[in-house]
Amino acid sequence: MNDIENVKGRESIVRIKGKQFYLAPNQVVYYDPNGISEFSSYIEMHLNEIKDWFHEIDYEFCYIPDICKHFTDEQIRYLFPNWKGDDVALLGNDLLKSWLVKQFSKIGAGFLRLENVLNKTYKHFALVSFDTMSWEEQMKVYKPVLLERLNECSQNDQIGFSVPKAGENDTLYSVFEKKMSLADKNFSDEEISVEIKRFVEQLHANGFKEFVLRCMVPVDEKLSSVTINSNYEIVLPDYGNKIIEMSPLPKAVFLLFLKHPEGIYFKDLVDYKDELRGIYEKITNRTSSMVIGDSIDKVTDPTQNAINEKCSRIREAFLKQMDEKLAKSYYITGFKSERKRIALPRNLVVWQCDL
Repeated sequence: MNDIENVKGRESIVRIKGKQFYLAPNQVVYYDPNGISEFSSYIEMHLNEIKDWFHEIDYEFCYIPDICKHFTDEQIRYLFPNWKGDDVALLGNDLLKSWLVKQFSKIGAGFLRLENVLNKTYKHFALVSFDTMSWEEQMKVYKPVLLERLNECSQNDQIGFSVPKAGENDTLYSVFEKKMSLADKNFSDEEISVEIKRFVEQLHANGFKEFVLRCMVPVDEKLSSVTINSNYEIVLPDYGNKIIEMSPLPKAVFLLFLKHPEGIYFKDLVDYKDELRGIYEKITNRTSSMVIGDSIDKVTDPTQNAINEKCSRIREAFLKQMDEKLAKSYYITGFKSERKRIALPRNLVVWQCDL
């Protein structure tokens, strides 16, 4: 029996339940139903060496107790802005036991890797006692199967895995366009800043680590109320009184849409010109009527792209403070050629100013 046949004889298909579990094609995670064993003890003593071994063949080795040690408060508060700083759970190698479909609950210690993302199946490579085979011997026979599988993944888009990028599903497109509008056509096409885009992509680049973090934090995600105070600041009381910073014109656009839960067609923005100008005049330090008028004219003209730029700045302001799953309730979204709106329930909005 050759090495590959030997390894495949120790591999089995398992299923993980729930949509929260992510594993990329180039990741291997160690699983141990007992939490601690001769294998986990060995890994603890040789962790960097094992990580390097997997890295040499373009794999990332995921060891849950080690992952838990490296999250920052900033990362936790970004995903859970309502987190109060309470202790988080330190998870063990048996974390995935509760996520295994019942018929696979008896598998022993070993490695899990993606088999097919569409079918939510994973390959489990069973480790055998060191009395039977050393770690080095087991890795030697496992290596060619890993390389074979990684090559398959790179050639087959159906097997490949990608984490959804922030905002990619914000806008759906209807077949019928009520009126040609550059602003409507390009809605959500404006990019957020490189800085924010990099931060968001780094956070979601490793779906498995995000999965671990979500298992660690003992709080439920919830929407914060929004208070518009007497200084026209946008405050989130349930998120530690976070203040969402925006320059005056994007803030004026945000407040306009916040005042209109029914939503606004971009093609009809000109009808809201006076209202938007009134909001803008109250929150800006500009005194030139001509400058203010020019800014309002541009942002309410559906043949220009100014409204999209402002919507992007609004989206960016919230993405600085929280993950997309929560942020999308606060910024302006909508279907092409239909009303754009802020989805936040208006019973969560408190007005402490006169607008």
